[in-house]
Amino acid sequence: MVDLDSFIRKIKAEPEFFLEVKDKFIEDKWSYNILLNTYEYMTNPPIVSSIPIDVFLPIVSFCNANCVFCKYCNNYNYYLPVEKIIYFRNILKFVRNFGFNCYGEPLLHPDFDSLACEIRKYLDPRATTYLVTNGILLSEKMDMVKKHCDSINISLNAATPETYLRIMRIKDRHYFYKVVEAIKELKDYKKKYNSDLFIQISFCVTSLNFHELPIFIELGNILKVDRIIINPLSLASKFDFKLAPKTNYNLYKKLSLMYLDYHEYRNTLYTLDQKIKNSEVDVVYSNSFQQIPSIYEEIHDDSIEITHYNCSYLYQRMMVNIDINRNAFYSRLCCYVDFYKERNYINGNIYHSFNNKNIVSWRHKFKYNPTDICKKCIYFNKNLFK
Repeated sequence: MVDLDSFIRKIKAEPEFFLEVKDKFIEDKWSYNILLNTYEYMTNPPIVSSIPIDVFLPIVSFCNANCVFCKYCNNYNYYLPVEKIIYFRNILKFVRNFGFNCYGEPLLHPDFDSLACEIRKYLDPRATTYLVTNGILLSEKMDMVKKHCDSINISLNAATPETYLRIMRIKDRHYFYKVVEAIKELKDYKKKYNSDLFIQISFCVTSLNFHELPIFIELGNILKVDRIIINPLSLASKFDFKLAPKTNYNLYKKLSLMYLDYHEYRNTLYTLDQKIKNSEVDVVYSNSFQQIPSIYEEIHDDSIEITHYNCSYLYQRMMVNIDINRNAFYSRLCCYVDFYKERNYINGNIYHSFNNKNIVSWRHKFKYNPTDICKKCIYFNKNLFK
């Protein structure tokens, strides 16, 4: 059996290696597309020939929480009908990682089990699936999650029930304990059945919960999850609020770290640094929350010598959304950027959809001059290579 990951690592180290080995995979279209996609990701062509290998579909647009930092959910009441999955069959058959997430709580889908089965029908058997959830329904939907998901990310965003209520804006503090217990159940299941299920917990940093970051690292280690993710606050400018008219920009701006007491901020950051260094659990985070001032500021790291940049969202990922007015699907660039003037609608020609002039323009732009929004992304430093 071919170790595809070893070929991917080799291509990332020496992109031209793809040209030497591509003929070996010509009959295996799924593997060939992944290797071609990796090659294009590393060589930065403005026009690509591969299909994205990491795809998220808009399972639902509503949520059972009302997170203070979220701009995506509850703008309209939509869930993806099972019969619409066939529309994505030409994408799904090439996907390596499929995500049950985007813009809502996936476990609220009224027929999640049938939807997941239909998606699996078009995925290659070697493909993996992952779920991003707030975990509130995790205990009730546990059997379906174990059945359909290879990886799960629980958005906890707090380390105590008090802060959890302020961030998630739900009525009952017992939900915090409920989610924590569900994570423990997943860990017990993983241990008992020697499962490969990958468990992550995530934390979106705001002025309301920043003080709990060190405790959150402790919590992740107590729960023995596989990874802890710390996300910076999204929506870096007023530009984004043209996409989310229900969001109060001035209110949202107060969630940034610029309003924290400086000494408290530095002390928390020092404690956090120690917790991360001593953590037995892998911690992934952006450097943007480590520099205080405003959400407009450009983030610099002079210790990194950079000749050019890259971004997986420009080559490897596709975030699908629904235009409810046109009843049509389109892809947005990433969590931070949408093409609100001219949306990239997905049509029968997948290659055309992923080579829309907006995406091509961003590929040119990002390679040598990433925007301030890009520099606040959790993946920014991981997207650098010389």
